[in-house]
Amino acid sequence: MTTKKNTLARKWKREYYKMIDGIVRSHSLQKFFVRSLYLICFIASVIFATLLYLNS
Repeated sequence: MTTKKNTLARKWKREYYKMIDGIVRSHSLQKFFVRSLYLICFIASVIFATLLYLNS
């Protein structure tokens, strides 16, 4: 039974590493963070523009 558990754990570990490797190689994390940064900057600029408009 323990060898079956070890084999299953190794298989899951291999699949997990394969999935993580695919995510890293596709640069999807980097794309996500860059797009999030652009979105935050856009929202901040809209807020600042609104404040400037309301202030004048």
